[in-house]
Amino acid sequence: MAAYDYDLGILGGGAAGLTAAAGVEYRTLEAPFREVDRALAEGETEGKIKVLVTPSGRLLGCQIAGPHAGELIHEWVAAINGGVKLSTLAGAIHAYPTLAEISKKAAGSYYSEKLFSDRTRRILRFLFDLKGRACTPEEASG
Repeated sequence: MAAYDYDLGILGGGAAGLTAAAGVEYRTLEAPFREVDRALAEGETEGKIKVLVTPSGRLLGCQIAGPHAGELIHEWVAAINGGVKLSTLAGAIHAYPTLAEISKKAAGSYYSEKLFSDRTRRILRFLFDLKGRACTPEEASG
């Protein structure tokens, strides 16, 4: 059994309380500390954040296991209690480099799935192909 030396910050009941039997649909957004520059600089890369949201993006809860999780959870407490939208958290500018960037990464992961979906890629491919044809003069027939 491994021993860990980091904090826990928990808001909400967690995934166990959000089962289908309770009638709550949810998604889990995650981001590891190893992807946060400040954590890398301090050599504290163990742990992650898990954010529970409805399919429409409403915040349900947050769990953080890692360095300074007790301080990092407060952004989520304020967001959930204040009815802050996930898009607001994803678009927030956090000081750099700080551990708080992990919150932005987790919130942003909700939108990155949509932004880089196959459907979006097909639409962009079509639009860029259309633009290419529209901007290329047809050869004059002679």
